Amino acid sequence: MTTKENYHLTFSKVRSRNIGFVYTCTPNDPRIEGSATLSNLLEHLADDEAKFLLEEVNLVISGAVFQDNYSLNNGAHVWVDFEPPNALISDIHLIPLTDLKELLEEWIAYVELKEPERSKIKKIIK
Repeated sequence: MTTKENYHLTFSKVRSRNIGFVYTCTPNDPRIEGSATLSNLLEHLADDEAKFLLEEVNLVISGAVFQDNYSLNNGAHVWVDFEPPNALISDIHLIPLTDLKELLEEWIAYVELKEPERSKIKKIIK
């Protein structure tokens, strides 16, 4: 089971009237602890920002010198405080760093998928 599935999250690509396509992450069951908070985090990551956050998470996990927190570039009221072996998302949800790393990797992989590959995945899942 993937980390996305553990937190009951769904990744989607949605057409927006103003800006073309946007990637969304929605909680399937808001009763699952952390689901809504993690969804909010992923949706607010701008462009390549998920990769930058992943780099920081990897530094923390490896024991290297790291920043105590990560604020998102788009000015959203979403941030990550690093408290090894966990991360605290926006003072709301404490998540193991390994879970956050896996979730970011899954999000990055989804966003970087080419359209034909994404279509194949949807057909297989249905």
